[in-house]
Amino acid sequence: GASEWPQRTNQRVQGLLLDDPLGRGASIELTFVEVPYWWVEADLRSCMADGAGNDCALLVVDVGNPDSFKAAVTRGKWAMAAGLE
Repeated sequence: GASEWPQRTNQRVQGLLLDDPLGRGASIELTFVEVPYWWVEADLRSCMADGAGNDCALLVVDVGNPDSFKAAVTRGKWAMAAGLE
């Protein structure tokens, strides 16, 4: 089941649209979603169900914090299981 913590009540989501400045290519729409430390895999899947075009995940790691790396590895496995690259 989903985490007992308040999953997305205070979730920060930011969108960005990148256009080809020469007008030759397609636009790329990016959505950045903050994944709090208390999230579980079900929270990630729920977030993905909200939007279309979920193609990849970018995980940011604090290189000075071993727990940050461990969390990124875990969330990377969640993303792969959900079909993200």
